[in-house]
Amino acid sequence: LEAPEGVILALVGNKKDLPDRRKVTYEEATRFAQANKLSYFETSAKEGTGVSDIFTTLAGDIHNAM
Repeated sequence: LEAPEGVILALVGNKKDLPDRRKVTYEEATRFAQANKLSYFETSAKEGTGVSDIFTTLAGDIHNAM
């Protein structure tokens, strides 16, 4: 992955509420995120799960980078 210096990236898997339609396993996504030094989140916008975790974590990462 390439991004300008100082850019904070995260990997987000959405539709956690539909596990039977999953295309990428949790393990695959976690390995990819770790290999690329990314935070990984699984979310369900429909259920509202995990969404606030993304913003809280990224806001902390941005604050710590300053």
